[in-house]
Amino acid sequence: MSQLFDDLGSNATEEASELIQALAKARHFGMESRDPTKVNSPTNREQIEIEAADTIAMIDLMGEAGMIDRK
Repeated sequence: MSQLFDDLGSNATEEASELIQALAKARHFGMESRDPTKVNSPTNREQIEIEAADTIAMIDLMGEAGMIDRK
């Protein structure tokens, strides 16, 4: 496997995992809930938006690298 595949695959896995975690937290605590241990933390809805954007960016990068077909 190429280094590019390793790097993109690893980063895509991490971003997808973070999206899954954000979705699970929202399901459990609600979309407008925040992390009570952090000052000015984003709502679960905002965190989902952040993680979804990061995941989409990784999918786009994988398409640009020819790893997947983005039809």
